[in-house]
Amino acid sequence: MSFSMDIKNEIVRYEYSLSEKKALLSSLIKVNGTLSVTKDSFVINVRTENAKIAKLIFLIIQEMYHIDCRLLVSKKNKLNKNNVYIAQIRNNGLNILNDLEIFKEGNLDCLPSSKILVKENEKRAYLAGCFLANGSINNPSSKNYHLEISTNTLKHAEFLQKLIIKFNLNPKIIKRRNKYVVYLKRSEEISDFLRIINSQVGVLEFEEERINKDYWNSNNRLNICEISNEVKTLNSAKEQLEAINLIIKNNKEYLLDDKDKKIIDIRLNNPEINLQEIADLYMQKYNKPISKSGVNHRIRKIKQIASEIKEEKNETE
Repeated sequence: MSFSMDIKNEIVRYEYSLSEKKALLSSLIKVNGTLSVTKDSFVINVRTENAKIAKLIFLIIQEMYHIDCRLLVSKKNKLNKNNVYIAQIRNNGLNILNDLEIFKEGNLDCLPSSKILVKENEKRAYLAGCFLANGSINNPSSKNYHLEISTNTLKHAEFLQKLIIKFNLNPKIIKRRNKYVVYLKRSEEISDFLRIINSQVGVLEFEEERINKDYWNSNNRLNICEISNEVKTLNSAKEQLEAINLIIKNNKEYLLDDKDKKIIDIRLNNPEINLQEIADLYMQKYNKPISKSGVNHRIRKIKQIASEIKEEKNETE
């Protein structure tokens, strides 16, 4: 599985709010959607090669508009013959397009409504949807760092560029065949973009590879001991995030007390820091002291709960 696919599979699992789902759906339809008109209705087709993305579209449509969309599967004609999944909306298509404010003068409008992208989290969800629809990222162990999102029109590409700039990044645009590509090349900006679209585990994997790669390619890096400690911190944080996400996904937060939840909140918002830095942030944020060992105790409890959830799943399967 490619690094891009890993990132997309993580983004799909993120717990989006209703307004974030609306922004996400809007971007998926804008980038990968097509519209056809029959005698009776407007039919929307959203294509993807990822079954999990197709399922996400299905679930959002079902939740927001209380209708089922069809999931179709076909084979690509190219050599790799990957499956192509089509989420097809046949009922209330025009009402859905109007609600998302992307239908204008008989076409899917190329720019999203400002009403849908009011808050920062909605803008982040929109960018996540664009990446899911037609984004890719080089494996960080490859020669060059590169992240891109391709779209059909220059107008939409320029909009994405301006939206990403608002997060203090500096994307560029190029035309590639009949597409317009918004891309980032600097490793620090790619890492920040992954944070923006809520790919926490992806950030850790990217940073781990980048640290190892940059060390061997530079004579002015930190010494081996410091690099090793940083990589260990990233690996530990990755395990902690996976445990936290498992607890949240299975609605087991009730097993946690208030202090556990505060530790989780700090870790989710700071995936790269170590235990001592978590303790320092805890003091700053809540004005209550906690030691590094105290944080470690909470982390062990969280990982134990996640381990019990895994065991329960294995027993039921």
